[in-house]
Amino acid sequence: MISKLNEIFLEGDNYEIGYQHGKILAKQINQVIQMRYQNIRNNLDITFDEVLKESEKYIYYVEKYFPEYIEEIEGLAKGSGQSFEKIFFIQVASEFIHKPIESCSAFGVTGKYTKNRNTIIGQNWDTSPNSQALQVILHIKPSDKPEILMFANPGVVGYMGLNKFGHAHVANTLKSSGWHYGVTQYFLHRKFLETKSINECVCIAKELPLSSSANYLVSDGEGAIIDIEITPMNVQTIKSEKFLVHTNHFIHKELQKYEKNYEGLDSSISRYERLNLLIKNNLPVDVQKMKSFLSDHNNYPNCICRHTPPHFTMASFIIESQGGKLFVASGNPCNTDFNVFSLNN
Repeated sequence: MISKLNEIFLEGDNYEIGYQHGKILAKQINQVIQMRYQNIRNNLDITFDEVLKESEKYIYYVEKYFPEYIEEIEGLAKGSGQSFEKIFFIQVASEFIHKPIESCSAFGVTGKYTKNRNTIIGQNWDTSPNSQALQVILHIKPSDKPEILMFANPGVVGYMGLNKFGHAHVANTLKSSGWHYGVTQYFLHRKFLETKSINECVCIAKELPLSSSANYLVSDGEGAIIDIEITPMNVQTIKSEKFLVHTNHFIHKELQKYEKNYEGLDSSISRYERLNLLIKNNLPVDVQKMKSFLSDHNNYPNCICRHTPPHFTMASFIIESQGGKLFVASGNPCNTDFNVFSLNN
């Protein structure tokens, strides 16, 4: 199956990038607003006005640490014809989801263990089916920051992708105790895409007052990889010279005590063990081999490539961080062709 993704080119300062983004994708941004609220309503008895008021409690932290992203949101609002409050809501909507709707399987393999000596990272993005029609590739050329390729929903200022320096990252949902008001994950995603090194990412994660839990699997232009596991109380790293795998439970011993158990944790462990086994037994790997691993149906329905409720694989992507390439299948990788996007055009 062929499922084409739109690549949207944006450039200028933050406001200009936001305005272009909003203008081009105004219809889709409105759909994202409705989708994100519906996902929240599936978990919480809350009105949209109450959601907007709650979202405003995060503005202080963005104004303090990332005022340039406030400018971008203002541009998004102007370009899309939406209010600032609704566009800001998109950036913090995940903070409302107490029952996870994402259960992703991620990996990273260093260049020493790939066939072309190029470090690769990637993941299956498992989420609710109403998100599939709302995927886009943002190709951003900021005035004073590195060029970026980013997979995202329309209206989001930051998500997974890579930059011109060779930095790339993917991410997993994690749940723990202690969520509070602070810097939310979409802003951290974007900041990571403006960095040059793994160490810079780790320092940023440790210095910011982060609101919630997540895992970031990060690579850089030197070919190194690292996992950054985050809770609002603690940040820990996991390193490897070979490969890393991460799903939706904490791996670092210091953070396992924060684990908030939920339905589906057994699936996370089985996907983690299966993807580890596939990579370990097939080194060195390449992009084609990783596509096949992300298409794996062992232990169905709790498999790497997911086809049953509540978690469907809605996209699959692989990044050659040093080669500047992003391979994306919009749907299950077992039956969907991969689009190729490049920073080297």
